[in-house]
Amino acid sequence: MALRPETALLAHQARVGQKVVKAGGTGLLAWHVGAGKSLGSAVVHHALKDAGMGDRSLIVMPAKLRRNFAADLEKFTDDKHVIYGNREEQDAGLYPGVDDEIQPADHHIVSYDLFRQDPHKWIERIKPTNLILDEVHRLKDEHGVIVPTRLNPVFQARDLYDAATRKLNELAKIFQEIETGPTK
Repeated sequence: MALRPETALLAHQARVGQKVVKAGGTGLLAWHVGAGKSLGSAVVHHALKDAGMGDRSLIVMPAKLRRNFAADLEKFTDDKHVIYGNREEQDAGLYPGVDDEIQPADHHIVSYDLFRQDPHKWIERIKPTNLILDEVHRLKDEHGVIVPTRLNPVFQARDLYDAATRKLNELAKIFQEIETGPTK
């Protein structure tokens, strides 16, 4: 699967995939609203796939953004995607749940609320090679502090705990500096 031929990338979108590949598969897209983070994520997915670094993304985001993200994937790529839903959405026949048969797809889209209920189960069932966190500031605790350890079970399940913890700690420091000024 690939980007549609008519998809025109902006300069920063065209560069981001190779930057993430060169960084070993880790990146932070801290672009302003409307800068094309959804398309940038698809570019990263394809760059990682082309580099042999993974071909199945688990995308965790606020529930209200799932449909928009999926619409962007449909607009810019010919990739397959699945949106997963909560019990009410499953009962209404809108989306499957984590316990349903996992459909083959390039992108598996789930809300933070569902993901937090059992991150191990999502990782074991989807078996993602890439993890995309949209609006990563949602990792804050009730005091507004970024809590990278909220994802530690995910990385333990994928045998990536040490490297991922270092990266998440780096992200936490970046967010702390953005919100409060540089740390000593």
